[in-house]
Amino acid sequence: MQRPPTESQIEAVARLESAIRARNPELAESAIFQAFSVLHPVHAPALILLIEAPWHQRHEDVVRAIQQLRSPDAVDALERTAFSVHEYLAYDEDFGLARKCTWALADIGTPEAQQALGRLAACNNSIIASYAQKRLDNWEDELHRKGHSHSTTVNQPTPPYFLWNDRQHFFTCITAADAAEAGKKVSRVTLVTEYDSHCTIYDSEGMAWGFHFVGRKEKFSMFDRLLAEVYNPRREFPVSYSKRRSYQFDELQGAYLDGVAHDDDILTQFVDGDELTKRVKQCSNFHELLETWKWMETG
Repeated sequence: MQRPPTESQIEAVARLESAIRARNPELAESAIFQAFSVLHPVHAPALILLIEAPWHQRHEDVVRAIQQLRSPDAVDALERTAFSVHEYLAYDEDFGLARKCTWALADIGTPEAQQALGRLAACNNSIIASYAQKRLDNWEDELHRKGHSHSTTVNQPTPPYFLWNDRQHFFTCITAADAAEAGKKVSRVTLVTEYDSHCTIYDSEGMAWGFHFVGRKEKFSMFDRLLAEVYNPRREFPVSYSKRRSYQFDELQGAYLDGVAHDDDILTQFVDGDELTKRVKQCSNFHELLETWKWMETG
């Protein structure tokens, strides 16, 4: 049964509606970020209006919010938005907004959403059609993601869980306290290196997750990257989580071993690297790996 919205969730609705009435891009950006931090189905009507509003630049974030809510009422708007043209996205030859729309439709998972994907898969834009067809091809494999529009909480992994960044070979364990701080102090370097895009979260239930810093640019220029080296402020970004797939234990084990192999005296600060590798290889499940992590931290 869906819980009634809290005061903060109702306040977020009011801010979304105020931004829509004013047609103010700055108000919309702020309201969308606030809604993301307390997301509830009561936000869906305003978000559906914003997804087709041409006067702001946060359409991808709105699609992500609707994807998390799995709102069936958004199907028609998502299908239209897949073909929308925005000047600020003119650089994106890969039609990233359309790709996100196909993901949102797939996660909504209703027959109407599936039919919308079918129409997108038959469209004249081959790139958009390929995105939609991939979601149709994977429909059965992604059933665990679908139809959670009436869940009482936004989907996110339950800590403790492990996180691995395959580009940086970084591996860590996230506790409940760590998870509560996620997104509160995100550096510019973290954003321009697209850290979130290269991370996988492994929870104790055998599910692999991804996450995204809501509001970050999708692509960064060389100037952005150079600037981050000399000016690296931190600011808060809401974190959007999404289930990716089930994983086998050997994938998680391999991620831990990769982190150890590329370690710079962080994982091996208190223990011998060879002994840690040996213990990780001896583990056969998530909980044994967690015990190894606790041993590693205390030496």
